[in-house]
Amino acid sequence: MKKTVLFILSFLFLASLVWGQTTLSAGDIVLVTVNADDNKNFDFVTLVNIGASTVIKFTDNGWDSSLNEGNGGWATSEGIITFTAPVTVSAGEVVSYSGSDGNGFVKSGSFNPSASGDNIIVYQGTEASPSFLYGIGWAKAASWSYNGTNDSDIPPGLSEILNTILNLGTYDNYQYNGSTSFASPSEFLIAVGNVSNWSGRNENAYSAFEGDIILPVTLSSFTASYSNSTPTIYWVTESESDNLGWNVYRANSSNLGQASILNLNIIPGNGTTTEPSYYSFVDEYEIQENFIYWYWLESIAISSETEMFGPIALTIPLDNNYIPEIPIVTELHTNFPNPFNPNTSISFDIKEGENGVLTIYNIKGQLIEKQMMNAGEHTFEWDGTAYGSGVYFYKLETDSYTETKKMLMLK
Repeated sequence: MKKTVLFILSFLFLASLVWGQTTLSAGDIVLVTVNADDNKNFDFVTLVNIGASTVIKFTDNGWDSSLNEGNGGWATSEGIITFTAPVTVSAGEVVSYSGSDGNGFVKSGSFNPSASGDNIIVYQGTEASPSFLYGIGWAKAASWSYNGTNDSDIPPGLSEILNTILNLGTYDNYQYNGSTSFASPSEFLIAVGNVSNWSGRNENAYSAFEGDIILPVTLSSFTASYSNSTPTIYWVTESESDNLGWNVYRANSSNLGQASILNLNIIPGNGTTTEPSYYSFVDEYEIQENFIYWYWLESIAISSETEMFGPIALTIPLDNNYIPEIPIVTELHTNFPNPFNPNTSISFDIKEGENGVLTIYNIKGQLIEKQMMNAGEHTFEWDGTAYGSGVYFYKLETDSYTETKKMLMLK
């Protein structure tokens, strides 16, 4: 792994689930360097976070749509570079293959992109049943059409229109050199799909990709608690880019239009960083007992652009001078709202003497969120912006308790 390209992107239990394995979709990964000369090194960038142990495969084999009675298949038996993420890879992190095994990369077969024209196809799954993610061709004039020599048809699920298939041109080596500031990952995908944003040359391979790509802030955690007669808001970012600071809003309902800002001065952000940042804010305004309050966060960029997160809900006890005791029962509550788009609040209690793990899975049983919690009352705000519509499952597990519930995201 060479360098971080800063993407700050917004986040069924199966007994056989492989923890950390992330299933990607077409366009969740792009290549930003390809070389047919020297060590055949390449660089890729993921547009979503991927967990440790996630497996991604890269091949210079071609796809022949005429095989298997028109269902398609691999044209020849060329090489495969298998990448198994040794640690979590953040969205936007540039991962570099040097041409040799190591840092999660293992070569099998004859991976040897040709200066007479070739391609790299990216996929997950097995060779017999691949799930295609991206394809890039170069060192040739022809577009994607298998002709039996160093070429390929477009694999199923990929599209030039959707910028998941790209043919660069006739040079031996290419590297992306376009804009590095975008409002969203999809804008970056479009930019990479524009051939004019690439540099090409013969004979001398490009070294590993350099540069930063700036996208908006997103949260990895947003929670609220009530202690010592005072509400406190906590939030965590996995990374930030050009983040000037934060505002906190509160309302008596889930309607943002009724919310008021709580902080007198902007809460300073951490600018640009790839490290997690931890924040808290104490709500010192008057509160009403036996009442639910709703909170939002507003991130403010140095450019003055803003983005809202939330809401999360916090219930004030009957006596606002009472310090809540640790729950005597562990319980997972139904998320609210449900259905939702794209945020929902998951409330749960963990009894004294236990720690808990809250996890969220997609319909395929793939882990997409994991939070470690201590004893107490908790509300976890989950932001599903990076995921599609559908059924998701959330699970609370302690030493003495296990419960799984279903929720539905409708976009």
